[in-house]
Amino acid sequence: MAQKLGVRIVKLGDIGSTMDVARNLGAVDEGTVVVARSQSAGVGRLGRRWYSPNGGLWFTVILYPRQSATTSTLLTLVAALAVCRGIAKTTGLQPTIRWPNDVYLQDRKVAGILAEMDVVGDTVTRALVGVGVNANFNLDMFLPDMKDKATTLLHEIGSEVDLEQLLANILAEFGKLYESFRAGWRAEILRDVKDSMQMIGSPVNVHLSHGTQLVGIFEDLDERGRLILRLDQDRILLSPEDIDRITPL
Repeated sequence: MAQKLGVRIVKLGDIGSTMDVARNLGAVDEGTVVVARSQSAGVGRLGRRWYSPNGGLWFTVILYPRQSATTSTLLTLVAALAVCRGIAKTTGLQPTIRWPNDVYLQDRKVAGILAEMDVVGDTVTRALVGVGVNANFNLDMFLPDMKDKATTLLHEIGSEVDLEQLLANILAEFGKLYESFRAGWRAEILRDVKDSMQMIGSPVNVHLSHGTQLVGIFEDLDERGRLILRLDQDRILLSPEDIDRITPL
């Protein structure tokens, strides 16, 4: 039976960030979800600002995986796949995942995932999985540096989506995938993730977090969800913390 997420939903108005609220809730039931109307301090990976106005879907899910910390990248990909499927079910669009944590429609970002882990020894005792979906607002609300890189569901389908239904659809998909994740069905999850992944098998430009750039073939994902990059005859493994961004050539 799929893990039920969203049994308790904490609905808030205009706040700093759902991650901050979730982090401070203390002991709550697994699957508790914090949802905000807007965020003034939403952040993405590497501390980047995540623009979160009224009209988007901004939420954090609280989980207690009790899994090895080595699976953290895979949990982020599980959430990304759930967002893809939830958007598809709600709108008919077919989003794709851009490793390690973004959801795209064609070449524009429509959603992102940020996972924060509490680790004791090698065990993830709590995971906060933050999700942001650009839904019911216009492109002209983006900051200038994002207008050519991001999109919204409103822009793509020409009408607003029901945010409560979108949330329900994402949580339903996330619950099924999370149960498989905890049960150890990682090969099956990775197969489905790769089916929705951009750029596998294609040349890419990898901007490393310390400033170096690598050009190679995005060959595959390993069993932990790390990127396998082929450089001529060599292959290297990259974790999310190793990279700033990855772009197609």
